[in-house]
Amino acid sequence: MIKKLSKSLIIAALLLCSQATAEYYFPEFSSSQNTDMLVTENKTINSQISIRPSFSKIELKKKTLKEKANLFSVSLNYDLIVINNIYVSAQLSYKFSKNKGKTNSLDANNVFIKQKTYELYIFNRTKSKYSDFSFETKLGYTFSLEKNGYVIPYLVLGYENEENNYISPSPMIYKSVIDYEYLGFGMISKVNVNSKIFVSLNTKIIFMFNAKTKIDNTSYILDKYVKNYNYMHYEIELPISYAISNKFLVSIAPIYSFKQYKTHKYSKLGTEKMQMKKIGAMINAQYNF
Repeated sequence: MIKKLSKSLIIAALLLCSQATAEYYFPEFSSSQNTDMLVTENKTINSQISIRPSFSKIELKKKTLKEKANLFSVSLNYDLIVINNIYVSAQLSYKFSKNKGKTNSLDANNVFIKQKTYELYIFNRTKSKYSDFSFETKLGYTFSLEKNGYVIPYLVLGYENEENNYISPSPMIYKSVIDYEYLGFGMISKVNVNSKIFVSLNTKIIFMFNAKTKIDNTSYILDKYVKNYNYMHYEIELPISYAISNKFLVSIAPIYSFKQYKTHKYSKLGTEKMQMKKIGAMINAQYNF
C-alpha cells in the first residue's frame, strides 16, 4: 500500500511540475557575482540529489531497561522544487548502532519468559544490535520569500522497520522487530544570509499506524506478534549551508528526534512503554541539476 501511494505521489508531482511556467528566482543558484539564475522554460527548477551521513547519541528507556549507544545513519534523498509550485521528495535511510545497558528489575512480561526465574537476572547487563530501515515520500508546496529564500509545508507518507537483536551477555537472547507505516506533516525553510550561506529550519511530525512488534529467536515467547498503540514521533534539524558552486552545496546541522512505543494492553505481553531520544549532528552533500 505504501509503495503504491508513494509511487502515485511522485508521478503526480512530476506531471504538475511539467506544467510550471514562470520567472523564478532560486537563491541557491546565485553566483558570487550576484547574477541571479532565472528560469523561463517549462522545466523543473532545482532538482537535488543528496547524501546525508549523521552521528547521534541515543537513549532507549523501558520500565526495567535503559540502553545507550552511538547511532550512525545514512540517507539518500531526491528533492524536486518549483518555486510557487509543487514540491516532491523521496528518501531512503538506514541506521545502526550497538547498544549497551542494564536492567534494574525483570519480570515475565518485560523479558517474554514463562517461568519465574527472572529473579536470577536482576541488575544484569544487556547488549544488543539495533538497525532501522525507512522509506518515505513528501508532497508539498514551495512558497517564495522573494530573494530571501523559501518555505515548504508538506505531507509525508512512509514505512519504517526497526530491529533490536539482544545478544550475550543479555539475560534473554531474542530479537524484537517494530514494524509500522506513518503519515505526517512538516516544514522546510531556507533563508539567505548572503549569496553563499543559507540557514534553515526543518521540522517533521509523524503519526504511526498499523504498528506491531514481532518477537523472534527465543523459546520464551508468549506472543510472537504484539499490537502497538499508534504514537506520534517528531524531529527537528537546524542546517547551515554553504554553496561551493551553482551545482554543489554542503550543510551541517544539529538534529533531535523523539520516538515512543507502547504495546497493546490486551496482548499477553501486557502494556510495555518504550522511549527513544536521539541528539546529534548531520552532514549533507547536495548536487543540483
